[in-house]
Formats: sequence, C-alpha cells, structure tokens
Amino acid sequence: MNSISRSFDLPGYELTGLLGSGGMASVFRARQNSTGQWVAIKLLQLDPDAAGSLSAPRLTRFDRETALCARLHHPHIVRLLDKGTLNRHLYYAVYEYLPGETLREYILRQGALSAAEATQIMLQVLDALACAHAQGIVHRDLKPQNIMIDAANARPSATLFDFGIGLALDDVPAPLDATDITGTPSYSAPEQLRGEPATAKTDLYAWGLLFIECLTGRSAFHGATLAEIYHAQLTPQDLPLPPGLAGHPCRRCCVRRWPSNPEFVPGMPSGFTSAWRRSTSTICCAR
Repeated sequence: MNSISRSFDLPGYELTGLLGSGGMASVFRARQNSTGQWVAIKLLQLDPDAAGSLSAPRLTRFDRETALCARLHHPHIVRLLDKGTLNRHLYYAVYEYLPGETLREYILRQGALSAAEATQIMLQVLDALACAHAQGIVHRDLKPQNIMIDAANARPSATLFDFGIGLALDDVPAPLDATDITGTPSYSAPEQLRGEPATAKTDLYAWGLLFIECLTGRSAFHGATLAEIYHAQLTPQDLPLPPGLAGHPCRRCCVRRWPSNPEFVPGMPSGFTSAWRRSTSTICCAR
C-alpha cells in the first residue's frame, strides 16, 4: 500500500493490496463489500501544489481511458464498473479484477508458446481489437504488459486493458505528449514513431509483433538503446520469422511493413479475424 491508498475512503470498497504503480496512477486490489467480489481500483492523485499544465495531461489520460472502456463490451476487454472523484485531487475508476499474469510474465515463465496456444491467445486479442475498431477506437499501446492471461482453467484466457493512450477516431483529439503519440517504441507502428495519425492498422501491426513474440519467446524489436529500437523499426526490411511460418498463408500477415502493405486485408478487422482463423487452422510452427 502507498500514500495514495491512505486518502481513499469510498464507502462499499476495501483496498487490500497494491497491484501496480506507475507515473500516471496506482492500481489496487479491492473487495466490494456488498457482493464480496474482487475489483481493481485505479487511483489518480494530482499534486495540489503542481501547476495546472502538469496535472491536466494526467487527468486527460485518466478520463480518456475510462471514457473509451465505457464504450466497449467484450469478454476479452476489461470492464469499467464505476468511476468518480473523492476530492479535488483524487480520482478513481473501478474495473473488473483480472486474475493471472501479464502476457509478458507468461512468456517469460513459459518460454516460446506452441503454435496452438499462441494462436488461441492472439485470436482472443484480435477479437477484442475488432470490437474496439468497430466502435472507432484504436488502442495505440498494444504490448504484452497490457494483456492479462488467466491460465487457471483448461485453456488460457486473454484480456486487453489500459486504453490510457487510446483514441476515438471520431473525436477531436486532445493535446498529447510524446509518449501518448508513440506508445511503446518496440511495438509501435512506423507511422506512430513518425508522429503520423494512428489507424486500426496501427494496432494490427503491434498485434503481429506480439504473435511473433509468442512464437519465439522474445520481442521482435529490441536494442540496447531507444535509438537502436527506432532504427530497427524504421528500417524497411522484413522480420525474420519462425521456420514453421515459411510458405504458410499467414506469413504475409506478419511481414515487417504490413500497415502499408497493399495486400493487407482491407476493411474492418473482423474480416482479418476470419482470414486469420482460416490460415492458422493448419499452422504448425516449432517451439
């Protein structure tokens, strides 16, 4: 627990532990007293002594995330349950509690996933993206740290969360900082790194990198410095793919420059989902 939790006094909820904390907010596991169910509560505490120009971007990002999640209803997207303000400087959002571990932690523990398991997990994420894109919402920060994996049942279940830098394509964009524009460089599409507008294909590019990471157990783009990652991302060359993808129909969906690939499936991502299901029905990649 941290100092923010000591300022939390919302009737009906009891904070039981810190799940994670970053520069933007802290997330706590909590019990809803009326039902006994677990929830996750994100708390944003603004510094009352900070200038408005410093607090405004944090509050904008917090409000944007809750607004986008409120529009999305999908079994593989985290559900927003409630939000509000406790005082002028403390804001909260109540989400469903996601048990398990992030995809990053899952891969680190399991190593490279089998083709069957990688396909199952990533099709769930693809379905979630198709739902968001159908609502005109782009996630813009798809990475293994923003996907929870619950492996407690017979088959792992994936849930997409953290729409903090998400974008509703039909809204007038609010002013953003550099991180909001680029997301996480190792998973950002080249157009993001160049500061160009994001589209649904921006998410699908990151999704392809995640699929490769599931199959290989390592990030597709990595480097000792941020400059090396940028250079690798912006250099027009194909990625080395697992041997099992050689000659397979889904290989063209994982090439380096797929957002601008004229052969990329046009239209809504749901069409791509169907095409991917057909192509992966015969995939047989080695670990």
